[in-house]
Amino acid sequence: TVGRNTTYAITVEAITGFGGDVTLSPSNLPAGVNAVFDPPTVTGSGTSTLSLTVSGAATPGTYPLVVTATSSNITHTANITLTIHLLDTDGDGIPDVWTQQYFGSSTGLVSNLSMANQDADGTGQNNLFKYVAGLDPTNPASVFVLQIQNVPNQSNQKQLIFSPLSDGRTYVIESNAYNGKGHYAALGSFSGPQTNGQQVIVTDLNATGKQLFYRVHITYPKVFPVRGVTGKYS
Repeated sequence: TVGRNTTYAITVEAITGFGGDVTLSPSNLPAGVNAVFDPPTVTGSGTSTLSLTVSGAATPGTYPLVVTATSSNITHTANITLTIHLLDTDGDGIPDVWTQQYFGSSTGLVSNLSMANQDADGTGQNNLFKYVAGLDPTNPASVFVLQIQNVPNQSNQKQLIFSPLSDGRTYVIESNAYNGKGHYAALGSFSGPQTNGQQVIVTDLNATGKQLFYRVHITYPKVFPVRGVTGKYS
């Protein structure tokens, strides 16, 4: 978690040709992350503690790391994954900095309508959705919109208009012609903010059939993708 420390136990096993003093070292660390092994060397086999310090400047995301174990005549490596999260004290899926920014409290409170399941400005989209989509939960004009319409003189095409496009998020427009089941095909991928008024128009050139389903796949700063905005055209 950004601004926190954590430790992991790394065990070195004795195998043929790999013995004596074994030195451990990490690599591919992202900016803002420091890692130290204690002890840095184990003899033959043993356990060392990997301590990670994640500064407030670290960027949330998923990073591939490499742990290298080197003895006198051989080297082994292990590939591990580091996932950095924003601080979320109450575990509601919304980082503390976002709640603080809009509501003045670091965690969700019923009294100021900042709980994840509350709808602070009465738009029908709760605070968790507004965080994911990149909306302002205190502004009724800040809503996520996905519109689907025909393309003039093109019976096999549909046009999708959606907004907003917020900084730090990636939006992928996806389509499905099978009652919303099975594979969704990507029509376009966009990162916010855009310079065209934060509105994107996407044309589906293969919109055949009587019923089509569309959705927006949003990847946002807490790393995990959320699929939750779906539109249907009949």
